[in-house]
Amino acid sequence: MRNLILIAIIMLAARQVFTLPSNLGRGIQHCPHIRCAAVFIPPQCRRPTYLKYQGRTCRGCDKNVCQNGYPI
Repeated sequence: MRNLILIAIIMLAARQVFTLPSNLGRGIQHCPHIRCAAVFIPPQCRRPTYLKYQGRTCRGCDKNVCQNGYPI
C-alpha cells in the first residue's frame, strides 16, 4: 500500500514538471511539408538540400549527384 502511494506521488510530481504551458507552441512557424519525388537514389549519390523558411533552415528533397550511377 505504501508503494502505491509513493508511485502516485511520483507520477503527480512528474506530471507537473513535464507539463508545458498550453500557449507555448503558438506563433512558432515550423518548416513546411515538402513533397519529394518517389525516386530511388543510391546512398552514395544522395545529397541533402536545405531551404530557408521564415529565418529557419529546413530540409528539402534529396538531390541525385550521380550520372549513370557514377558521381560527377
